[in-house]
Amino acid sequence: MATIIKKTICIAGVLMALHTGSVAQTAYMKAADEYYTKGEYYAAAQLYEKVLSGDVVKKTQYNPYTNNRVKAGPSDAQQKAQAQIKLAESYFKLHQYAKAEPHYKAASDAGNAQAAYYYAKTLQYNGKQAEAEAAFKKFLAMEGADAAMKADANTQLANVAFAQKQMARKDLSRYVVNKAPVNSEGATYAPANMGGQLVFTSTRPDAEYNKSNPNTNKLYRSAEGGNAEMIGLPADAAMEQGIASFYGNAMYFTKWQLVDGKKKAGIYKVEKSGSGWGTPVALGTSVNAAGASSSQPFVTNDGKWLLFSSDMQGGMGQKDIWAVALDASGNPTGNAINLKNVNTAGNDEAPFYHTASKMLVFSSDGLTGMGGYDLFTSKGDITGTLQAPVNMGHPVNSVKDDIYYMSTDAKSIWTNAYFSSDRSSECCLDLFTFNRLRVKKNISGSVVDCKSGSPVPGVNVVAKDAKGNQVYSGRTDAGGKFSFQMDEFVPVETSLNAEGYEAANLRMNIAADDELDAFSAPALCINKEKPKPVEVNKAVVLHNVNYEFGKSTLSKQSYPMFDSLITWMNEFPGMKIEISSHTDNIGSDAFNQKLSEARAASCVEYLASKGISRDRIVAKGYGETMPIEPNQIKGKDNPEGRKKNRRTEFKVLNY
Repeated sequence: MATIIKKTICIAGVLMALHTGSVAQTAYMKAADEYYTKGEYYAAAQLYEKVLSGDVVKKTQYNPYTNNRVKAGPSDAQQKAQAQIKLAESYFKLHQYAKAEPHYKAASDAGNAQAAYYYAKTLQYNGKQAEAEAAFKKFLAMEGADAAMKADANTQLANVAFAQKQMARKDLSRYVVNKAPVNSEGATYAPANMGGQLVFTSTRPDAEYNKSNPNTNKLYRSAEGGNAEMIGLPADAAMEQGIASFYGNAMYFTKWQLVDGKKKAGIYKVEKSGSGWGTPVALGTSVNAAGASSSQPFVTNDGKWLLFSSDMQGGMGQKDIWAVALDASGNPTGNAINLKNVNTAGNDEAPFYHTASKMLVFSSDGLTGMGGYDLFTSKGDITGTLQAPVNMGHPVNSVKDDIYYMSTDAKSIWTNAYFSSDRSSECCLDLFTFNRLRVKKNISGSVVDCKSGSPVPGVNVVAKDAKGNQVYSGRTDAGGKFSFQMDEFVPVETSLNAEGYEAANLRMNIAADDELDAFSAPALCINKEKPKPVEVNKAVVLHNVNYEFGKSTLSKQSYPMFDSLITWMNEFPGMKIEISSHTDNIGSDAFNQKLSEARAASCVEYLASKGISRDRIVAKGYGETMPIEPNQIKGKDNPEGRKKNRRTEFKVLNY
């Protein structure tokens, strides 16, 4: 967890009256070392500055914030070298890297390997990536360098290379990062969503909350005009409290204190009681394991899982991200699960899970990044397989610590988001807002032959969304490809038409993944047109179709011919036909017309009995009006001609 450093606002120290430069420097050095040992780095830095400047006190009562000093002779060289290192370390621990840089450089130039290592790191944190790269390489070439520092230097070289690449990206204008208006004196960090209202943790001074330490960590909510107000948890003089998550009427938050210089933290749950909060209760040992420090709770949107960071046993590194199931009352049930796919040998903290995109966001110093803590994403289900972490990149990440990410957008983690960073502060974490500007989504597709898999050029493609809005109309290129843009990824229905191929209506299942700007859809396949059995509007005689003499009843011997026609109609579902019946000229015109109509209708009945829709068949009776042979030749009867004229025909009206 990124350490929140608070400046010491007063120094109580009485030094004896000093008469010589060497005695003065020794006294300054001793006092500075005492402050350094206690972790009072701000006070220590002021005194180390005195040692290096050669100042002596003018009064017996010394306050490092005043400027009562008289120039004296130079300090002892060895003592000055020690002060140089300790001053650099003090500023480094205060995150005041710009002030630490020249002092580490001086010690590095003097051949101090440890100083050379930290000089490279200060250059890195100060955004001087090219210089940091050279400094790390120089350190690695030094004799006597610490093995652990060398290992980290190689890691940092990878980080420097990553940072340089990120800062040179061409799409940085898409990313909008701004300081949130709720920032104030002290730290402001760990955003949370309480029923649509922004909640955060802050060390802004408030003497009424805790008179002994007005800079205690407290939970606030945003108010009108960029102001903030405490959410109403009772003051706790013994412990800090903050970093919250909400579900229903419950709040899960962290309480911590320093024990022997080490942070001891636990996760608590408190229920909303009327207009205030009830009594916080520590969660059980599945979360707050004995001897461990657990913090940074996050409850998933469905209230089924609590994510948190802990150094409990069984982890992958220093601090790991864990998940524990919650029962219907919101209490942990069963053992916590280590999210091994994302945890590292370093510190993995501040989990946030975005349900819609199935994306875990967390902060880590154990993976390649910009420097310090970086924010990462991992896609997948909490209880399933989470994918390998992906760095969120610049400008979300910086060369300093970036942690505590949260998006209030139900669809995307990249908009309406907040995170914490000390990128613009020498002291503490600040709260930032973040949005990635939306761009058109690029969809590419292709059309291939279903049988051969070969690309089909020249296909007319029309795509419509679920509301019927046309989003694309065009033709495939020589490689059978087409592409278009949409505001967001949604499935579309396509109509495909190409000469020599059957028309097709196919769905493009475009994944609704907001993490992507481009999507390549699986190929759409179309079938070649089957050879048409008959030309359109060409009359074809159905041979061996017979009826009882003078009647319309279809004989059984006629069925095979119609069965062949049925096969064609099933093969071509769009095929529509006309069935026509004809007679010779024996009998009256009226009789023959009526008989032909009845015979055509009889054919339709048979086809319909075999499952052919009546809508696909038109029955026509032409009587004796359309002979194909003469009924008589030179006044004599022509039996063969009459036989041909007594026929049943069909023609395809369309396919």
